[in-house]
Amino acid sequence: MAVGAAISAFIVILATQSRRHRINHAERRAAMGLPWKTSSDEPEPSSAQALKE
Repeated sequence: MAVGAAISAFIVILATQSRRHRINHAERRAAMGLPWKTSSDEPEPSSAQALKE
């Protein structure tokens, strides 16, 4: 029982740290004036499309 609680606590801590990292990264990019890309944004153009333009 204690092992399960310890593993659950470890997972919660990892998830919290990951979220803090993503928020900090987004804030730094915003401070530098860089756009914040999400997975729902337009995909990057491929090298073939970039050559056509």
